[in-house]
Amino acid sequence: MSKREDLLQIKEGFTEIGWISNKVYWNNGYMAEAVREIIKYAFHKLNITKIMSTCTNKNRASYRVMEKCDMTKIKEEKNYKSIKQGIEVVYNKLTYCIEG
Repeated sequence: MSKREDLLQIKEGFTEIGWISNKVYWNNGYMAEAVREIIKYAFHKLNITKIMSTCTNKNRASYRVMEKCDMTKIKEEKNYKSIKQGIEVVYNKLTYCIEG
């Protein structure tokens, strides 16, 4: 598997990205800056045409990163069910997208 395939699951020009950051680096704009560069690289070097990302509506920091990176909210799923560490959780799931 190439390094590119290790990082991204690319299907027909589409991929999904996500992120996590240590609290020490929160509120400095680092994540938005990093995600902008990843998006630029994906569009220009990997021939990606569409990138999506999701988060809970309570994760303001994450959806603000998406908005700062010119991603558009395309969907909000109310009462979305997921399994986290073996426990079912219910939340409103936001889906954002950018096309290049």
